[in-house]
Amino acid sequence: MRPLTAYDLKSFYNSFSGRVIRKIIRDKLIALWPDAKDLSVMGYGYTLPYLRPYMDEAANVYNVMPSQLGVHDWPSEGLNRVCLSDESTLPLETNSVDRVIMVHGLEFLDFPEESFEELWRVLKSTGRIVIVVPNRMGFWARRDWNPFGQGKPYSARQVENFLKDNLFVHEHTTYALFSPPFQN
Repeated sequence: MRPLTAYDLKSFYNSFSGRVIRKIIRDKLIALWPDAKDLSVMGYGYTLPYLRPYMDEAANVYNVMPSQLGVHDWPSEGLNRVCLSDESTLPLETNSVDRVIMVHGLEFLDFPEESFEELWRVLKSTGRIVIVVPNRMGFWARRDWNPFGQGKPYSARQVENFLKDNLFVHEHTTYALFSPPFQN
């Protein structure tokens, strides 16, 4: 199977099921981080469907896509807020990011430890990261026609252990997609 690209993800999120999933996950993210006033919010992976709510109040909102995913411009209006980067070398200053939202990231990384070392470097000491990753036991991870059925799924414990092993403190786990996978 060929690797997933940014254009595949864009296509999925423009579909009916993609729009429904975007709403469900976006609502969970906003519940976790309702206020981003004057913060620097970085998306990592393919977070474009989830960043728009933060654009009005955050000081900075942008997305870094790992090179294996490819890239397309975003948003359609105004200046581009997306860049392409090697997964182990982020083009950002040390201690420059307040919040990281990672979607379609962890499950596709070739060298996750190196990537999280870079995230550790760019996050401020009060920074936080939220990771959206397919649940190993979830229905969506078992259907390869959607992006959550691609890459390596994780259990909640695996994510928690991975974060701990990479110097992050796990605070909370929540689940989002409970419905059976649907295309139409």
